[in-house]
Amino acid sequence: MASNLSSIGFSFVDAEDFQKAMIKLAAGAIERIGCDAGDYSVWRSRTGAEIWFHLPFLGTEDAPQDIAGLTPHYEGLSMIDVEVIERVRRPDDNDFEGALTAQTSDPEGSNDGYPLTFDAVDFAVHGARELPFRAQARITGFARQVRAFADEAAYAADKSGPLGEIALAPRAFIPVGQFGETSESDAPETAASTALITGRVAEYRRYHNEVTGQPFDWMLVESLSATFDVVADPGIVTGEIVEGGTVEVGCVLIGRLVDVNA
Repeated sequence: MASNLSSIGFSFVDAEDFQKAMIKLAAGAIERIGCDAGDYSVWRSRTGAEIWFHLPFLGTEDAPQDIAGLTPHYEGLSMIDVEVIERVRRPDDNDFEGALTAQTSDPEGSNDGYPLTFDAVDFAVHGARELPFRAQARITGFARQVRAFADEAAYAADKSGPLGEIALAPRAFIPVGQFGETSESDAPETAASTALITGRVAEYRRYHNEVTGQPFDWMLVESLSATFDVVADPGIVTGEIVEGGTVEVGCVLIGRLVDVNA
């Protein structure tokens, strides 16, 4: 089964193998990004794959920083204009973790866009910023399922998708995580960072993770009013991904803010 880590070529035999690999990467990460919680320490790959380590303050300046957690990311080519309208915290999030709900739009505001929620690798950097605020975001879909087709016509003719006879438009975005079920207390669940994306594959590459040697697929997908990076474990891809083709992707959205308007 695919995970955020396997989507960028990281899979491990067991927990000990995972721990050893991550400690080694953390030791080699040289970029630090400060925030109120401590530091993000970022390991960057030449393929675009990244691991953001969470290093909390421990009370004294010379105390060693232990790893409190980590978030995989992919630094691709997407650049989406958004208005951030809400911060989302989950019960298990540490001080570095959280999601942002945003409304997509163009810089001139000539379309209404749509809402989406994405896990923000730099969440704590923007924790004190007054809402709402405008920004640009790099957002990547970490795929759980990819169905690939030669073109829009082949996608439209297919009836084997999750909706059966009902086909999505060839460029569509459904923020699945916005439609959480009501809990036992009748309070709505926290918005999740899951989405269903269809779109045209503008660019495609098969990369190999330089740490593990394992392959992963990267796509730049032109969807509804926005272009997303998508990374995928090849084991969950059905069909053949080709540039100019059409894909349907079920994914978790992870991103970061790259240009924030004060």
